[in-house]
Amino acid sequence: MKIAVIGGSIAGLATAVRLQKSGHHVTVWEKRHSSHQGGYGMILKSSSVNLLKKLGVSADLCTQPIQSYLAHDCESGLVHRENIDLCHGVERSQITQKLQALLKPGTLHFEEEFDHFEFPNDLSIANRAVFLSGKKIEADMFIAADGIRSKVRETYFIDSALSPVKTVELVGFSSFNALPTELNNCFRKYLHPSQGAAMGMVPTSDQKVVWYFQWDAKRWPQVFSKPEIRNAWLIKEVRSWPKLALEVIKKANLANTHLCRTTDKELPNQFHRGNIVLVGDAAHPLLTFTSQGVGSALEDALVLGDLIDKTSSTAEKELGQKMDTYAQLRLPVLKNRLLAGRELQNNFLNRDSQFSMTIPICA
Repeated sequence: MKIAVIGGSIAGLATAVRLQKSGHHVTVWEKRHSSHQGGYGMILKSSSVNLLKKLGVSADLCTQPIQSYLAHDCESGLVHRENIDLCHGVERSQITQKLQALLKPGTLHFEEEFDHFEFPNDLSIANRAVFLSGKKIEADMFIAADGIRSKVRETYFIDSALSPVKTVELVGFSSFNALPTELNNCFRKYLHPSQGAAMGMVPTSDQKVVWYFQWDAKRWPQVFSKPEIRNAWLIKEVRSWPKLALEVIKKANLANTHLCRTTDKELPNQFHRGNIVLVGDAAHPLLTFTSQGVGSALEDALVLGDLIDKTSSTAEKELGQKMDTYAQLRLPVLKNRLLAGRELQNNFLNRDSQFSMTIPICA
């Protein structure tokens, strides 16, 4: 089958790798420049690392084992410790680079932003994707992996509205000659409940930490201001936090951070329209509180790949049946993660430190 994947981040790359392994003719179209990595780092459960191995990602993926979670309420002094089984801190660029390396030469195309589909005779079956450059790509099937604010979803699917932004995160990297001992194999989080703020730190190697500073969007409108104003505010805020928080921020390049407006959306009954199907964040945006965005995308890629392999033709009826099955298999798992993410966000916004200390990793 000839398949075009719109979006070249982890969801799109993983789906393309899976489909090429079965002999499908796949191309990937990414709107950003090849130097753009997107995101910084994450916590991966070992189940997600195993999914990467199924796709062919080599075992030398550089990860930092995460064996414990420590949450510290900076106001009450309450400390919560919890052992974590089988989790890893990993840089996003590690995953994208290794997935890109598995694709056949000529598969991945950069700086091609999707514009619209062409539907020649049947409004439900597209035959071409058209890009802003004017390029037109013919395919039997189109897989949209164009992220949380998916243009494909917003244009061609009903009920595509995202939830209001209630929390915002500033995410960055900090590099050390040697990792602070407090972060060895530990996901550490500081909370200031009365301020509606928290800071999490996840080691991704023995010299690097990905951190996020999290705000109540209503309480701290400064996060939407110019970067230099936001950064000055951040440095001022963390001066009153534990020493490690300030140390991590001082080691960061604040000119190279990512502002994440956390949002999700209600799950649809299905993820396809005709021969167009959604995967990853385009299909089911999840709040960052779940730590399961990448894991969910990898699951999508493998489940969808198995179903496409079993599709003997591109006839609308058969393809529709397989895509209905895709939704039936994915929706129960995703619903649990959607609800868990909302519960974790509500706990954070309600500023109850005991509940906010719950480890932000969903099953």
